[in-house]
Amino acid sequence: MSSTTYPHQSWMASCSATAKLTPFQFCFPGTHDSGAYQNPDFTIVASNEAMAKSIERFAPGYQMVATRWALSQPGQTVYDQLMNGVRYLDFRISNAKDEQGKPTFFLIHTFVVSRLETVLDDIVRFLEGHPSELLVIDIGLYYQIVPQD
Repeated sequence: MSSTTYPHQSWMASCSATAKLTPFQFCFPGTHDSGAYQNPDFTIVASNEAMAKSIERFAPGYQMVATRWALSQPGQTVYDQLMNGVRYLDFRISNAKDEQGKPTFFLIHTFVVSRLETVLDDIVRFLEGHPSELLVIDIGLYYQIVPQD
């Protein structure tokens, strides 16, 4: 049995077997909460604001534990993940006001973890350099964040 290796960033284009399969016959390597690669922003709580306030009241300093939990892909931007061979991205999207008060879309993992615009830029940059690669983007949940006034 021979072994063939492919460059991670273009493995689909390099593997002739992928041309014979439909997307439904294929297993795509992916990441869970793909946008959760940097420390979360605790000033904007996504899925349950009341829960976060309760945790803060009963467990001051919860942010250290929550940071470890919220980082599904620590230090690996979406571009890095794609360059490492990931072809299935798992996103949870929400909207909130950014630092300037402008409505903005974010990726979340209970807490805001990255801006959707940044992640989309990563995807475009990757696809411009690797147009033969196929990506599956799963937008699993959408959370509405109620602005605090």
